[in-house]
Parts: sequence; structure tokens; C-alpha cells
Amino acid sequence: APIGTALVSLAGKFMRANRALCELVGYAPEELEELDFPDIVAADDAAAAIADLRALADGALPVHELEKRHRRRDGGTGWMQLTAAVLRTEDGAPLHFIVQIKDIDAQKKAAEDLQMAASVYDSCMDGIMVTDTEARIISVNPAFTNITGYSADEAVGQKPTLMRSEVTTQDFYRELWDVLLRDGQWEGEIWNRRKDGAAFLEWLTISMIPGADGKPARYVGVFNDITELRRKEEHIREVGAFCEEIG
Repeated sequence: APIGTALVSLAGKFMRANRALCELVGYAPEELEELDFPDIVAADDAAAAIADLRALADGALPVHELEKRHRRRDGGTGWMQLTAAVLRTEDGAPLHFIVQIKDIDAQKKAAEDLQMAASVYDSCMDGIMVTDTEARIISVNPAFTNITGYSADEAVGQKPTLMRSEVTTQDFYRELWDVLLRDGQWEGEIWNRRKDGAAFLEWLTISMIPGADGKPARYVGVFNDITELRRKEEHIREVGAFCEEIG
């Protein structure tokens, strides 16, 4: 069987284990049969594992299903999906446990990576918007709302031209898309308008996200408001020019 499977005595000893389980924890079958079930469970989960097996034997739990960290022979750990049940005699007395263990380490790490990415997405100080291939917004982060004034409900389903400023010409957008479709990325300055009508200058980076077939699947725009920075730069230049004149 592709899933690790073992018979475990009521005392917690391995009675038999299949190849998949041996490969998962790194023990030969004869080595595993010298161990107790808690020996392959991460140290801080072992006590709970023992208590759960006892509850199974006592009939308090019909089937035990949960996620725990397993411990390998080399000392490393990984995540496993554990399902345990009690095999009983005809009169209902517990005979031994049958345990199935599925390696979910990759899925667990992928879920953690997604959670981390979501956390970064939500906490990023730069505005982020994700569009489909038709340039319709499908997701924005809180910073997008803070910068533009548009809530997620107001932005999703719309196109980025929702924020378009009359300063930005159609030719500008055409050149932007030409570069984006050719290179897969575009970055530069662009004038937009907030919900209240105020114009602001942003530094925008747009990246194409390919699908499994390599064709564009999503576009991600990351931007920050550089209006005040530009004003300060212009002020410094004006002061410098004035100083040169009175020299």
C-alpha cells in the first residue's frame, strides 16, 4: 500500500509495518518492530499520542484522525496524517490497533507558504492588485485601499482604469501593454486618481504570472505613492536653482 500501515499492540509495540511506513520513518522492518509507536512521534506530541491510543482502546474514540509530526530515524521530523482504529474480538475486547500514516509534509509546508504569502500580501505597505487576463481586478490588498480610497468590494470586477487620470494618455497605456506582453513586466511612473478625485503619482510594477501552459494567467501590479517624494525633489531643485541665481 502507498500509505504507511502498521499493526500496533495494545501496549504500543509495533507488530508489523509495511514498506511505505518503513521508508517514511527510515527504519528497516525488523528495527521498527523493536520500537513503540510513540518512538516515531515527535517528542512533544508523544504523550498526546499515548493518551489517544488509550482512549481508542477504552472505546472513548471510535476512530482517531489527526495531524501530527513524525520522527525519523535520522532525527528529522515531518508532518503526517494519522488514522488509528482498534481491532476487537467478537465479544468487543480490544485486540490491537491498526494505524495508517500518510506523509503530508509537502502539503503542510505548501499551506504554510500560502499562509505566509497571504500575511505578506495583507501587511505589505505597497498597494497590490491582481487582475485576470482581461485586466479585471480580482484581488486587492489593504494598502491598495489606503492609497486609492477604493475598498476591495468597489475595486474587484473593475479595471485599473477605475483610477485613471486624464494626465495618462491612451498612447501611454498602449505602450505599457506592448512592453508588458513582450517582456512579461513593466515598471515606471503613472498618474492616477484616488476615489476622492485627488491625483497622485505612483511608481508601478506590473508582472505577468504564467499558468501551467506558460501563457499569461494573472497580472500583479505593485505600486506606492511617490507624490510627496516628487514634490520634495522638485522643491530641492527649485531651491538649488534659486541659490545658483543669487550665487
